[in-house]
Amino acid sequence: MGDRVQVRAMDDLGRVVVPRDMRDALGWVAGTTVEISMSDAAGTKYIVLRDASPRCSLCREQRENLKKIERGYICPECTAQI
Repeated sequence: MGDRVQVRAMDDLGRVVVPRDMRDALGWVAGTTVEISMSDAAGTKYIVLRDASPRCSLCREQRENLKKIERGYICPECTAQI
């Protein structure tokens, strides 16, 4: 998919429009539930939007039997490798 960067203004209610080409590439339609997370890694603050379906925080796969960890989930396969 590659990295894409677009700049959008936030309105008074804190809303930002996700550009259509990005929504289309992700398969997001009206009503899609997204997970919103914030990070402050090395002084760089950012927000991440992703599908709300739980995924393993290490391999990023949607798997069954995910175990909740501090900031996400880990699958049995990744647990076995640790």
